Amino acid sequence: MKLKLINSIVAIDSYGTIGHGTKMPGWQVTDDFLLNFIPKTRNGICIMGSITAKTLVTPLKGRPCIAISTSKETREWLYGKGFIVATNPWEAITIAQGIPDKETIWNIGGGQIYRWFRENVPPREVHITEIKGTYRGENEIKFCSFVVDQYQQDLSRQLLFKKRPAGTNEEKDRGNSDDAVVKVYVREI
Repeated sequence: MKLKLINSIVAIDSYGTIGHGTKMPGWQVTDDFLLNFIPKTRNGICIMGSITAKTLVTPLKGRPCIAISTSKETREWLYGKGFIVATNPWEAITIAQGIPDKETIWNIGGGQIYRWFRENVPPREVHITEIKGTYRGENEIKFCSFVVDQYQQDLSRQLLFKKRPAGTNEEKDRGNSDDAVVKVYVREI
């Protein structure tokens, strides 16, 4: 069996914030979600911590979503919402490797899960959306840095999203609250 590649994907503000407890920061970057996150994770498997899963409420459509929790009560809640449940990251990876017809495992957070992967199974690629705004708040969760020396930025895959008002593309389009740039870093093996 061929092992699946493991990548990380994250959106951060200019302060490095990825979340506020179980709430997302106040940014709205519809283009990043629709033109970056959704297409990249569509043919993959998403692994996340329980806080990220609770933020989503239900699994993302069209892709297996594995949520990690050590709490029996939380695991039962996650299972009831339709998540595949693991008790630790190693178990999550093992489950993901056994899912057929999916090419890539995507670590989608949160903070502890990004840190665990960085320290134990460094991602092959790290996709970072840098939002050109600052969203300070309570219970801030920061993105852990990765060892930049082990990665090379792939400039050919960089994406730019411009600030634009809601409804620019369609009636329900929420627009982009800030300029953003997607940077892709590939680990040298």
